[in-house]
Amino acid sequence: MTPPNASAPSTLPRRLLLLVVTLSALALTACSSSSTRPLPRPTPPPLVTCDQTQAARPLPPLPPLRGPADLVATDTWISDTAGLYQSEVTLRQLEHHCLQQLRDKGVIR
Repeated sequence: MTPPNASAPSTLPRRLLLLVVTLSALALTACSSSSTRPLPRPTPPPLVTCDQTQAARPLPPLPPLRGPADLVATDTWISDTAGLYQSEVTLRQLEHHCLQQLRDKGVIR
């Protein structure tokens, strides 16, 4: 058996040092935070109820005008059509007013 070399360092301290370095490297990576920021929760789009009105009614068919007796039906058609137009204009004005209020509040652009 050969005697141990006095100048050769012991392997036990090297192994202990390697073990300490390895454990501290593992501990550091386990505690590190994620490199990406958490994303904020997406907000749902705003609820806009300005255009929830009835659909426009179609115009009634224009009655034929063959003589003076058909003038009453034509006058009724004109009156009905004017009423439909008036209701559509009123609805559109309300919708535009509602949308403008939402724009002023910054809800929509």
